[in-house]
Amino acid sequence: MTPSVDSGDIGRSLAKLDVLGDPDTLRARAEAFLAAEKPEPGDRYDGTDPTRSIRVEVDPRGLVLGIDIAPTWRSRLEPDRFAGALHDAYREAVRAALAAESTAKRSRPTATPGSEPPPDPDGHSVAEWLAATRAKLHRVDEQLRDLPTGTAVPDREVRSPNGYLTLRLTAGSVTAVTANTKALKWAKPGTLREDATDAFRAADLTAER
Repeated sequence: MTPSVDSGDIGRSLAKLDVLGDPDTLRARAEAFLAAEKPEPGDRYDGTDPTRSIRVEVDPRGLVLGIDIAPTWRSRLEPDRFAGALHDAYREAVRAALAAESTAKRSRPTATPGSEPPPDPDGHSVAEWLAATRAKLHRVDEQLRDLPTGTAVPDREVRSPNGYLTLRLTAGSVTAVTANTKALKWAKPGTLREDATDAFRAADLTAER
């Protein structure tokens, strides 16, 4: 698997390209950095917790399309860690959607060895093009840093119908998920999946409400 590329590292690498001098090489290398940094845009994005027990799928707006819970999740995840794992999976899905949709606003065909790098469709100079690229990556970094981290005081809480889970929201965003860990020990994966989905639906965070 190809390792992920940190957008901060890409920004620093792009800054170093200024001294290369050759405009075509400059643009081609910058294209390659951008292509490596962004996930492919699509209709849906998913995220999983570190144990891969929970998978959350969202649309390009970050609204939940579905939640999958592995039938064997208890063998990988203690009940008192389930809520945090669900939140992790949701955040990863939203991050993927945000990064892809933010960087996909501009078409970036990748140059191949021996081919002519594509011209800037907007007619910008190399310096202008790189400045816009850095600004775009900076905005993505800012948006990712601004995602809720679980430390904000919630302005409301949404409890799932069966009481397994509670979403804590601030300004409409999920900042934390808590759970009735005693009840989770006996919950069937299918029932738990439906309960989690219903909680996000009640919080107006699903694609189908």
